[in-house]
This record gives sequence, C-alpha cells and structure tokens, in this order.
Amino acid sequence: MIKPFQHSLQSQSAFAELSGDFNPVHLDPVRARRTMFGQVVTHGVHNVLCGIEEFLKNRPFFIKRIAVTFRNPIFLKEDVIIVPDNISDNSALLRLKCGSASTAEIRLQGEPQNTPPAIVSLHMANFSRQPDNKTFAELENAEGTLKLSGDAKAINSIFPNSVQALGIDGVARLLSLTQLVGMRCPGLYSLFSGFDVTFTYPRSNEPTQYCVIRSDDRISLITMSVKGGGMTGTVNAFMRPPPILQPSISTVKAHISGTPFKKIRALVIGGSRGLGEISAKIIAAGGGETTITYLSGKEDAHQVAEDISIDGSLCKVIQMDVSEPTSTIQSLIQANWRPTHLLYFATPRISSRSDNDNRDEFYNIYSDGLIKVVKAIQYQSDEALTLFYPSSIYVVEPPADLTNYAAAKAKGETTAENLGKKYPHLNVIIERLKPLATDQSASLLNVDVAAPLETMVHLLTKRLC
Repeated sequence: MIKPFQHSLQSQSAFAELSGDFNPVHLDPVRARRTMFGQVVTHGVHNVLCGIEEFLKNRPFFIKRIAVTFRNPIFLKEDVIIVPDNISDNSALLRLKCGSASTAEIRLQGEPQNTPPAIVSLHMANFSRQPDNKTFAELENAEGTLKLSGDAKAINSIFPNSVQALGIDGVARLLSLTQLVGMRCPGLYSLFSGFDVTFTYPRSNEPTQYCVIRSDDRISLITMSVKGGGMTGTVNAFMRPPPILQPSISTVKAHISGTPFKKIRALVIGGSRGLGEISAKIIAAGGGETTITYLSGKEDAHQVAEDISIDGSLCKVIQMDVSEPTSTIQSLIQANWRPTHLLYFATPRISSRSDNDNRDEFYNIYSDGLIKVVKAIQYQSDEALTLFYPSSIYVVEPPADLTNYAAAKAKGETTAENLGKKYPHLNVIIERLKPLATDQSASLLNVDVAAPLETMVHLLTKRLC
C-alpha cells in the first residue's frame, strides 16, 4: 500500500519558496477564510508531485506525459490517499482521495526507465511574492514567459524520485505551472483546474511561454498553451470570485429613514464580514450603538469599525470565541457596555463537500456557543435582552449536500426557543433567511444571489424596532 501524505502550513510555505507560488489562499489562514473555500487550500501541483513521488518509490519510470484533473480542494492536515489503477509498463492512473472525496486524477505515460534524464541547469530563483490581480477581460489575451528557475538542491532533496523520472528541468517546469496559475494567470483569484503536458527531447533551460487560447466567462474558465525547453501542453484554470464586500456606511445610511435603532446597543457576534457586518452597519446608521466580535479576522473587524466611525457612530471591536465567551462578555459589561440586543451570526465554513462530517462543528457553534453567550450575558445582569437568531430556509427543504448544516440550524432554532423559556427577560427572534451574497455563497458560476442590504434593513427594522 502506498503511504498517505498530508500538508501543514509549514510544508505549504516551504513549497511556496520552492515553486514561487505565494498565493495567499495557500498560505494565509485569515485571507483564505474570505475565499469560497473558507480555509487554506494546498497547492495542487504539490499534491501531484507528492503522489508521484510516493508511487515511484518502488517503481522506476521515465515520465513522458502527465495529465491531471483537480476535482476537489485538499485542506491542511487532511490525509491524502493515493489509489493506483490501470498500472502497466508504460502508463498508470493515480487517484488522490480525502476520505470518500475524489480530489485529483493523475495520468502518467512513459516507459521503464533505462537511462537517467539529461541534466539541465536551473536559473537562480528570484520569485515575485505579489500575485497579479487581473480582470477576466484582461486574462482573455494574456501571454508571457516564465524563466526556468529553482533551487536544484532543494528540488532533488524533496522530490528525488520525480527528478529521476522527469529530470530536474521537468520537475521545475511542473513547479512553474503552479506559479503561472497562482501568481500570473489568473493570479490572485485563481483556481487550478488541471493540466496536460508532454516532455520530449531535446531539453533546455529556455523560458516557458504561455498564452491564453480559450476563455469562457460563463464559468470563469481559461485555457492556456504552455511550451518551452522540451515541454508542451495546456493548462486550465478558473478565476474564482474575490471576497464579497458589503456596502459602506454611507450607502447603508441612504437606505434608512431617521434613527429607528437609537435605543439599541447591539452585540453582533461574527460582525467582521457578511451578514454580521451589514447588520452592524445598519444598526449604527440607524442611530444605534454596536460592538462587533471576531474570531480570527481582526483586520476585517477593525475596517468595519473604522467605516462605521466615519458616520460619527461608535463601534467597539472585541475578539471572542463563542466556545469560551464568559471573560470577554464580563469585561465588556464591566466597562459599562451591556447589550440590549444580541445578534448571533457566528458560523463555521458551510462546506458542501459530501464527506465533510461537520455536524459537530455546526452544533458547537449554532447551539452550544449560543447557550454560552446568552448565559454569560444573563449572568452579569437580568435586564431585558433581545436575541436575533438568523436561521435558514434550508431548515425546511435542505439541499442534499447541506443536510448537516440544515439539521444544525434547526437544532439552533430549538436551542434559541428553549433559552427564551429559561430566561424570562430574554426575547427571542428567529428568522429563516434565504441565501444572500456573502463569502459563504461565493461560486464559480454566475449565480444570481441577492445583496443583503435591502433584505436586512427591512428585516431588522421590522423585527428589532
């Protein structure tokens, strides 16, 4: 059996130094949380080379062609299983899986290795660390070159079997493909879909030339030709959506008449982005006071607070983990700020991966965390408190890939109702929301999802005032 592998943030960083792909989706947990994946995604080419490396340990093979299809992202600390299939003297199919999810298919063609590959020198690596940020229109005619660069010693050390099968230049050119997609084309908002490349002789260290040959804006997909130094082929990549930005406080204020929230002090759990962010701005624009919490998005939270302050309103920012909220809420109330309203937007990433057993994570936040937050506030004071609990229309008819999420939201509704019965001064408002445009709803497809401003203005004005 071929040994599984997994990646850490440290191995990701090391691979970025080796390949020149410093895209933050692979390296920065805080920025990655604002993507459609909600967390760090490992480099696709990293997984391909790790899979090939393990496969080749007991099977010398000279690779002439590699065709790869990426089907699902691989995240940090996930065991990646290599399933070989259709093995012959001149071909192999390697399937990479995480649990039951198929993540990549790697098709190899070649021949039993008789002679070592030619030795080609690499240029000294001098990689840019800032990804290009192009529009899709700019990508449609993009072209350029990538110098064959890299640390030959490090490549030989990390991928020795792959070097024997492809040559040092062959591995370096595969590494350049992740740099191409992650840093150049599409660049910052990229998603590698796959590649199909062939290696022939003679080999050289000439640059790899790339050119976009097809584009499809319906699904944000581009196809590039790549050629240089004995490698030819194609690369497919999607342009994924950027983080969903919510309207500024000045835009929000234009949608509110008067000061309907002037008597409200709102503690907005999860107010650094998405529905929590827009709700905090709505209440502030309507004359209320706000305190927003964040778990990891400190910079995002402070940007929200700064935007609110432009309007002359005040917005406090505190870090809070809903699994341990007591000391944070205690310090807030001891500083003479007790909320009249609690808006509970805490949520993990809503993953649709079929094998993602995230029910406990959902329950911990939507139910257990809610209990702890309400208990901490009520323990400090028995003054009246209104709880706004955002649920989902999926509670009634959940999509097949979101049953865990729907079940957890249903349990959260029950939890909120029971809290209302337990605490006589707690007024509970539960609202089942349709999908709205946030980071959680981002998609490669041009799906029409409503902006949340008008929906939340109407809802909060109606339910909180």
